[in-house]
Amino acid sequence: MKKGYIKEAAALIRGQGGIVISDEVQAGLGRLGESFWGCQLPENDIIPDMIIFGKGISSGTVPLSGVVMKSSIANEVASEKMWISTYGNHAVASAAALEVLKIIEETDTQANVKELGKVMR
Repeated sequence: MKKGYIKEAAALIRGQGGIVISDEVQAGLGRLGESFWGCQLPENDIIPDMIIFGKGISSGTVPLSGVVMKSSIANEVASEKMWISTYGNHAVASAAALEVLKIIEETDTQANVKELGKVMR
């Protein structure tokens, strides 16, 4: 991928009134070692309007995904008063996700990924 591609694409999307969504299902939650989200990598370095993530957030306990978005978008979505979610309001999934985030932070998983990445390369 051409260096700066993500920044250029984000600028084009925003220039047309669109929102920039970072799909972090594979790359998010520190899996890249360099940053918690792929959009934060130096070659990307964008602040998306929305981040979607999944899989690793519950460490395979139960299917779970998540969305983080700018408050302006969240307010617009909330005003619709309608949500569709296959796994919404699942207490076990929420507990698993909180524990996964706690472990990522306490064990400095991201630094470990960075070191193992060097070995793999």
